[in-house]
Amino acid sequence: MTNTYEVLLQRENGLNKTVHIHDCMYEDEARLEAESTYGLPVLRVLFKGRTQDDTLNYNLPPGNTPVPINSGVSLGGIQSILGLLIVGAGILIVAEFWYLFVGGGIGYICWKGYEKVTD
Repeated sequence: MTNTYEVLLQRENGLNKTVHIHDCMYEDEARLEAESTYGLPVLRVLFKGRTQDDTLNYNLPPGNTPVPINSGVSLGGIQSILGLLIVGAGILIVAEFWYLFVGGGIGYICWKGYEKVTD
């Protein structure tokens, strides 16, 4: 597991440059890599996410190992799927039984009209 960082570099002409530094374990490593590669001062470093690379084998001393992030199924994804199923079922019911809804609407309008006439 390695990390990807977005580094904002300060240019002399005032227009900042954004670069992505991959295969870094820590923010300081990304900062040093960007400074040495581009030769520009670093304004900020943002963590963009983890990258999976099984070919890299870092022999880090104890205490410097990164904490793994839980990569299970998110509840938000399940809720989105259930919401789409409910909306799809509603559309299917309206499409299949549209004549009942139209008939009910006409019946309701006639009933309200009859009430007005009889009052």
